[in-house]
Amino acid sequence: QDNKQQSAVDPHIWLDPENAKVITNRIVKILSEYDPENSQKYQRNGEKINVRLSEMDQHLSLEMSEISDRSYLVLHDAYQYFESRYQLNSAGSITINLDHFVGVRRLRKIQNMIKTNEVFCIFSEPQYSQKLVETLIEGTSVKKGKLDPIGIDLVPGPELYFDLMKNISISLKSCLN
Repeated sequence: QDNKQQSAVDPHIWLDPENAKVITNRIVKILSEYDPENSQKYQRNGEKINVRLSEMDQHLSLEMSEISDRSYLVLHDAYQYFESRYQLNSAGSITINLDHFVGVRRLRKIQNMIKTNEVFCIFSEPQYSQKLVETLIEGTSVKKGKLDPIGIDLVPGPELYFDLMKNISISLKSCLN
């Protein structure tokens, strides 16, 4: 994929439930060492989370297999872990670095991808301007969607991660179906 060749580092490791399990296990270990009196409680809670993560992973695998043949673009390269886990067909990202303007060469390449029907949907993110995506899809049949890799509008709490992952899958499916 085009943006992968430029070796962008994607820090969004939590978008793969297997990574979330590793993170959970590490947190359990740290808490248990810090507070040994409650280590069994941390272990039980960690096991419960890992079971839920496995169940969610199985569900997402089924959901994402329905759209794995559809190509799309994202605003920036934040979804490598999710895409790899669920074998999605990302055509890359509009930009690699959100701090820089998108170059004319890159915009032409994206417009060509749109013209040749290589892209079904382009995803923006709620925390960034929608103008670039609106401009790119204007006058085309390409759909637009929103993905949120950090759960900016989600309420903090025990369901945040599961809601985040569910919302990503719902957004992908609704735009790519």
